[in-house]
Amino acid sequence: MEPQVVTLEPMILGGISLRTSAAQMGTPEAGGIPAMWQRFRAENVPAKFSRRTDDERAFGVMYDYGANDSFSVLAGVRLIDDTDFPEGFERVEVPAAKYLAFESEKGPLHEVMPKVWTDAHAYLAEHPEYQPAGTFDLESYVMRQADEGPATVYIALVG
Repeated sequence: MEPQVVTLEPMILGGISLRTSAAQMGTPEAGGIPAMWQRFRAENVPAKFSRRTDDERAFGVMYDYGANDSFSVLAGVRLIDDTDFPEGFERVEVPAAKYLAFESEKGPLHEVMPKVWTDAHAYLAEHPEYQPAGTFDLESYVMRQADEGPATVYIALVG
């Protein structure tokens, strides 16, 4: 399926986060991201947010890109607003922007997500008309499907 250009409205996300890098993503621990998502489920992070939306989606957000290909990742839920924000959690405000959206295949997320990211990077390399902004990139999952795709990857675009 060809990716689609979409505009996402601004959103506030709350959840748990970590700092990682592209180099760490190539390790068996995948930069700590799978462990973060296990914690997200084990601690029932969505239930901690009384002001979450009811759209049943969880988001993985890559942001704060820095030196040495480092970046932060948040596993979280979309919030109506950030009033009554629980202590000990992170908040990320994603501005409205244009994104290139890639849909994963259906299947175990640990299999389909690396593939969709590889396909997305290959597509961008072949289509210079789409320039990644390097600001926010998102993954969206339906929470009730637990570890099964499909999921959507959104890569922020310049302009």
